[in-house]
Amino acid sequence: MGKLASRLLIFLILLGIVAAVAFAMNPSEEDHKTKLYSAIQQKVAGDGIIEKQISKLAEKAGLLEKTGVEYEYQNYLVFSTMKKEGEAVTLGLFGKIFVLDDSI
Repeated sequence: MGKLASRLLIFLILLGIVAAVAFAMNPSEEDHKTKLYSAIQQKVAGDGIIEKQISKLAEKAGLLEKTGVEYEYQNYLVFSTMKKEGEAVTLGLFGKIFVLDDSI
């Protein structure tokens, strides 16, 4: 086996390992929802005492889940997204979830 073929084989093995780790650590739909609702709660809460109390009451009443906005989970095996009206609002990769859209 030549030097180029050996390097290609090593690269493919490493790529396979990275893909397997990404697959195993891909966040679930529930993980996306938890992160999304947390981001919504932080946005609503504000800094004031009244806003924080209203946010706590809304959370207890389950109002964040009943916003009427449809979120769609997309699993691409090595990463995942949560979409609102066709636009990605969260990205899940290697066990982490990132909020992409501030307008949630």
